Amino acid sequence: MNREERTDTIQADEQLRASILNSPEVGWRAFLEIHSAFIRNIIKRHGFSIEDSEEVLQEVFHNLLKEDCRFFKVWDSSKCTLRGFLSVVATHAAITFYHSRFHRESFLKSHQDGSIELDVLVSPSVNPAERLFRIQAVSLLTDVLDRWVIEGKLDSIDKKIVLLRLRGLSFKEISDVTGMAVNHTTVRFSRLKPRLQKLLARKGLEEDLND
Repeated sequence: MNREERTDTIQADEQLRASILNSPEVGWRAFLEIHSAFIRNIIKRHGFSIEDSEEVLQEVFHNLLKEDCRFFKVWDSSKCTLRGFLSVVATHAAITFYHSRFHRESFLKSHQDGSIELDVLVSPSVNPAERLFRIQAVSLLTDVLDRWVIEGKLDSIDKKIVLLRLRGLSFKEISDVTGMAVNHTTVRFSRLKPRLQKLLARKGLEEDLND
C-alpha cells in the first residue's frame, strides 16, 4: 500500500468509526458489510472448527461493541489501519479462546471416548490450538510424573520413558537412550498409558491432581 492509498484507507476508516460512534446501528451495519469477512478469515487461519470459529467471531463482535464501543475509541489511526487493528483484536480473541475451558472440552469431545490418546501428543499437530493443547498436556504430565517419583508411586525410568515418548522419540530411540530392550520400553509405556490417559481426560488440564 503506497502513501496515497494508505491516506485514503485511513480517511475511510475514520469515517466508519465516526459513523459507529455517532449512529451505532447504521455504523455497525456498514462495519459488518466491510470487515466481517476479513475478521472471519483472520479467525479461520487458526484452524478452528466451524462451531468454534463462530464462537470466536461472536467474541470479537462483543469486544468491539462492549463499553460503548471502547475499542473503536482507543484505535489510533496514526499507527495502523482499522484492518490492522482488527487483526490484533481477532488474534487476541483466538488466543483467549485457546485457553478457555470451552475449547479444551471441545477438543476432548472430538475423541470418541472422551479420552486423549498419548500418541496424539507426539504426532504432527494440525493447528495452533492443538499445539497449545499439547503444550499444556505435556506440562501437566511432567508435573504429575515428578510428583509420583517423589512419592514413590513411579520408577524414575518409567518417567524417563514417558517424557522421551512425549518428545516424539520412537521406542527404538528410547531403547538406545535408556539401554533397555525395545520390548521392555514398550511394555512399561503401555502399562502407564491408560493411567495417564485417564488423568488427562478427568482433569481437563485445569484441576489440581489428587491421585
